[in-house]
Amino acid sequence: MGHAIGPGGGRLNNKPRTRENTLEIPGRHRECSRGTFPAGKVAAGKLAGNMLSCRVEDHLTTGSNRKTPTAEKAGVSSVTRRRALFLDRDGTVIVHIPYLHTPEQVELIAGAKAALEIARAAGFSLYLFTNQSGVGRGMFGLDAVHAVNRRMMELLGASSDSDFFAGVCIAPEAPDAPMVYRKPSPRYILETCKADRLDPELCWMIGDSPSDWEAGIAAGINVAAVGCTDEEPLENRRLREEKGVRGHADLAAAVRAIVGASTAS
Repeated sequence: MGHAIGPGGGRLNNKPRTRENTLEIPGRHRECSRGTFPAGKVAAGKLAGNMLSCRVEDHLTTGSNRKTPTAEKAGVSSVTRRRALFLDRDGTVIVHIPYLHTPEQVELIAGAKAALEIARAAGFSLYLFTNQSGVGRGMFGLDAVHAVNRRMMELLGASSDSDFFAGVCIAPEAPDAPMVYRKPSPRYILETCKADRLDPELCWMIGDSPSDWEAGIAAGINVAAVGCTDEEPLENRRLREEKGVRGHADLAAAVRAIVGASTAS
């Protein structure tokens, strides 16, 4: 599977393909960011370790007042209406460990594997969308992120993420770096909905962090929060309720509600 910072194929910000702004990389796996990394790690347009960099000059607006995209605007016909789940990784699919970079520590959240199998059987395409600021902070490299992902895929019973996910976005920017794909930026969701002709009205962002919810809201898709138990931080609960985001105990509960609603409609 190829790796690229920014879209691995297609157009960047509706600009025509050129050698300057596009790298032709096979596959759907992206290290989605442009930002500042330790010296020698990134060379624009050249392979540097596990990373490929391409020029991404324009940023998409991330304001909460963005109008909800319609199926027509997303280029989706009323006949196809493709649905998808955009999934946070840490705290949603696997147990959250701050700056996780050791495969041996990976543990699926109870019920996650069955939940994702149910979603796939119901016709939802799955996309992994994860912030990994430990890379941008210089704490570990992308090879460690990929190693963790490989272990997660083993636990999910898949040979690779490309066999399980329709797309993967790893956003390695540090919080103080220019935000391109790092959540709460909706850029990956918006670009993916357009490229894969997904219907925003039938897509969901699922995560345990306010940045997950804000990315989904800014992209104009549905949002579901997980980790909403008695241990949920009060600040998160207040923000979630303020934004009208429905909370669920875990991924299994969220998927049951989403699939159940889609089946009933």
